Amino acid sequence: MQSLRATLNFSMPFQAKFQKIQRNSIVVSFSFLLYTFLILF
Repeated sequence: MQSLRATLNFSMPFQAKFQKIQRNSIVVSFSFLLYTFLILF
């Protein structure tokens, strides 16, 4: 139970970073798909 709380406290600062990363990863994955599409065709 205490380890769970420690994990939550540890992951809390990453929550805001993760949302930014998620927004960036959408752009990165989209550009990656476009890049692979250009290579293949």
